[in-house]
Parts: sequence; structure tokens; C-alpha cells
Amino acid sequence: SWINLLAGAVLSAVAFYFLCNLVSFVVDPLYSKTLAGFAQAQWTGPAGYSPTWVFLRNLLAANLVFTAVFCLAHRSLPAGLTKTAPAVAR
Repeated sequence: SWINLLAGAVLSAVAFYFLCNLVSFVVDPLYSKTLAGFAQAQWTGPAGYSPTWVFLRNLLAANLVFTAVFCLAHRSLPAGLTKTAPAVAR
């Protein structure tokens, strides 16, 4: 269902955001290797740069819009085209 697809888009965006910021925390010398540094990597980002939550916001918006457009395009297809049929070689 389209609700499952949208939920998957949100879950994948949050997982990607967390993983990217975790890698940044581990390899970037701008973050102190403490719990406070980890929280900074997950939310505010290093000083002088835009906050990392902006990346999450934009990623969520892009994933949700793309998934919604994909669902609407699939929904507008005729019923015969939504089911896969075996290909016949000639």
C-alpha cells in the first residue's frame, strides 16, 4: 500500500541520515569523540556550518515527494499494465 511505501521512505531517510552523521562523527576531527560530540554530529553540526537537521528535513521532503509521485504515477496506469506478464520472444 502507499502508506507502507511512504513509511519506508521516512524510515530509509532517517536511517541514511543517522548513518551518514555517525560516519562523520567517527572520521571528522571537528567533532569531539564524546557523547556531546555525537549529539552535535546528529543535530547541530560543527560550528560555522548549517545544522545537520536541515539535511534530514530536505532528505525527508525529497523522499516523500518522490515516493508520492511514484505512487500517483503507478495508480494512474491502466489496470492491465500494473500486473507483470511473462515476456514472449518472437
